[in-house]
Amino acid sequence: MDLDTTALPAHSAAAARYSYRCLTMAELPLLNDLYNACYQANRPLGEAEWLYRNSPNGPALIMAAFDEHGRLAGVRPAIPWKFSWRGQERTAYEFADALVAPQHRNRGIFTRLVKLICELAERNDFTLFTIPNGNSLPVYQRIPMLQVLGPCETRVKPISWPRYLGYRIGLDGHESPHAHIGEREPSLSDGDVRLAPVSRFDCDFAATHSGLETLVAGFTLRRKAFLQWRYFGSPVRQYRVALIEQRGHTRGYVVIRIVHRIAHLIDVFLKPDRQLACATFGLLIGWATQLGAIAIHFNASKDNFFHDVASQCGFWLKKTSGTLVLDRRSAELFAAGRSGHLEMAEFYFVMGDFDFL
Repeated sequence: MDLDTTALPAHSAAAARYSYRCLTMAELPLLNDLYNACYQANRPLGEAEWLYRNSPNGPALIMAAFDEHGRLAGVRPAIPWKFSWRGQERTAYEFADALVAPQHRNRGIFTRLVKLICELAERNDFTLFTIPNGNSLPVYQRIPMLQVLGPCETRVKPISWPRYLGYRIGLDGHESPHAHIGEREPSLSDGDVRLAPVSRFDCDFAATHSGLETLVAGFTLRRKAFLQWRYFGSPVRQYRVALIEQRGHTRGYVVIRIVHRIAHLIDVFLKPDRQLACATFGLLIGWATQLGAIAIHFNASKDNFFHDVASQCGFWLKKTSGTLVLDRRSAELFAAGRSGHLEMAEFYFVMGDFDFL
């Protein structure tokens, strides 16, 4: 998709000293240096190239601010996705990590960068979405081109209550998991359902997409090349992936990422069958236990089918964890002919749609 990325000049007096334009892929070293400075990290350039340049959906859209000396002062990247709405494919971008150099903060740069990307979304007819943290949510609420849709929720399944409670009060949970990624892991079975760890994706899950379209109106598309990039392409972050098979047929997959012995359920993408989903969550708990996890966290948009199934399988603890924001133009498009109102249950977003920090 060729985007019209002509940026408008800054409007406010406070922001007049800055110039704004899209960052090129050749300038990714500047972005990565800013990232490392802001987070006091040592992220390799290869991680930035993976995230912003190498996606099968195309390069990221990175709006940038430069000071009067031409130095990079801040960036607001947006990562491309393919989004399904009632079976129709749309181009979408998800706001990724915003960066503003410490000496340039509180000068309106973050707000201006967000507004510029919103203008590009309207001009080029693509969808924007994000789950901002509590600090940035007020900025999104003040921008007329964006609409707060509803909450996300984390469901929690403690595997070891004593250790999980210790983790919550800072006394436990920082050991490494038992198995290292790359080691061959055994499959687990429950009747005719099997959880089989894999090291690559070999199918596009067409039947799973079709099945999910009968349950929810909107979700991000998961095709083979994209999934391979998303979960096996990063030189830094490590995920564990397992296919879910039933009677010899692939019905979907699950993805986890273990951090401080918490197994974060990054993605659940299954044929929406309750019996299959219950068996999958049971196998997932066994898998996480086998890997040494003390609990499982499942963060996703509220009121989704898989949260409901998870609650049946012991994910009884829950907390609100973020708010889904959509560009207003897309929200109006999605609500057209439906009394102008969207319910969170019509969407299915998971941590895999946001977990890039």
